[in-house]
Amino acid sequence: MILYQRSELIFPHHCIATLGELRTARWQELVKRVRSLPQDHEDTLAFCFLMVELCGCLSCDLNSYKASLGCQLCAKRAITAFKGSDLTLQRRFEDARAKVHAVMNGEANCLLPAEEEQEEEEEED
Repeated sequence: MILYQRSELIFPHHCIATLGELRTARWQELVKRVRSLPQDHEDTLAFCFLMVELCGCLSCDLNSYKASLGCQLCAKRAITAFKGSDLTLQRRFEDARAKVHAVMNGEANCLLPAEEEQEEEEEED
């Protein structure tokens, strides 16, 4: 009998494969391509970064309801509940890939979403 399921704090690579049949062909093709890549590939990192944003992994707490569901179910719920189109998801993936690429090449600092929003507010003042 398993009392506790294994919980990660951010979206793990092994959960990518479970998301393949959730939406249209555009999404399915993206998942199929990314799940076949190594964990440290730029596109895999970008996909995981996208899922971290969609699932709200940075605010997840091991005592929360979402954490009790586990990453796979949380990710499935986030993707099926996403109100935008698959084209919008594709664009968000491409934005995530551009951010990952910039950080990996030393062209940008890795900023958490809250820090980005704070910087934008400071720039507006």
